[in-house]
Amino acid sequence: MKTKLKTNFLQHQVRKGKNFTLIQLSVITTTISLLATITLPAFSQRTETAKQAITTIGSMNRAQQAFFLERNQFVAQKDFNQLGLGISPQTPNYTYRIAGGGPKATIVTNQAIPRVNGLKAYIGGAKVGMVLQTSEATTLAVLCEAKKPKGMPGAATGQELVTSGSASAPPGCPNSYVKVTQSLKLTR
Repeated sequence: MKTKLKTNFLQHQVRKGKNFTLIQLSVITTTISLLATITLPAFSQRTETAKQAITTIGSMNRAQQAFFLERNQFVAQKDFNQLGLGISPQTPNYTYRIAGGGPKATIVTNQAIPRVNGLKAYIGGAKVGMVLQTSEATTLAVLCEAKKPKGMPGAATGQELVTSGSASAPPGCPNSYVKVTQSLKLTR
């Protein structure tokens, strides 16, 4: 029924002093249950997909930090498999990329670029920093979530880069992102 027709019907029922019949309540309950059955799995699937992207970018950050501590450089895109994570750079929902890295890089951005509308982009970054109290070299990391999902006006693409910030601060998130996790420091 059209919304106006429903409203008029309900007002007519109230004016006549009649209550809803058991059949009418059953139809309404069934309709609500059906809508919930249709929408909840889709929402649940999107949440699970987002968790997977967050976990993957977080793992890429930690692998970048460990790689830097061992070899004094970050992994570049051409050496993606050297992260040792056993993940595919492309899934049905995301493309995982590395921006930066290599022998002379002091910062690297790990990117989860959404392939499907409605999914948010995620980026993570690791950089070389310094512990001010001890002057030790360290790596600092951040994980960022896009404010808007792909397909919405002004949505992040997932190809943005983390910002470097000061020597003792972790990388920062671009304006179209929010920070997801606390920074992680690994010191050698």
